[in-house]
Amino acid sequence: MSLGCIRSLCIVLGGTLLAASFAAAEDPALADPRADIATLIPHAIKILEAKEYARFIQELASPASVKNLEKQPGGIEEAAKQYESAAGPVILGILKNMGNQKPVKSPDGKRAIFRAKGSKGGYQITLVKSGDHWYFADSMGK
Repeated sequence: MSLGCIRSLCIVLGGTLLAASFAAAEDPALADPRADIATLIPHAIKILEAKEYARFIQELASPASVKNLEKQPGGIEEAAKQYESAAGPVILGILKNMGNQKPVKSPDGKRAIFRAKGSKGGYQITLVKSGDHWYFADSMGK
């Protein structure tokens, strides 16, 4: 490959990367996985699979929940320890088993409920929209 071809290739690749970064800056769905339920769920699965429970709480719990946890003894770190032994694996299992399931949304479009498929306890996961982002609600219900 000639030096001219390599330069041209570098210019094309650089332009493509630059265009992609501008697109991400303009489109919040590309920049923040919380902007859409379809991107929130895979993002949550990755965080939970990595057992990053404090990160899960800080990024994906509702802002009201985060503020409340920060006021509690031990704060988010203590809540993360509890997630490790209980809620985290349960939520991960439900999310992985959801497949292409569509949530039931509230009339105002600010709540979305996923009912766990084949769950013995009949668990559900509720997402809430705050501003432009979706978050996991305070608790899972039956």
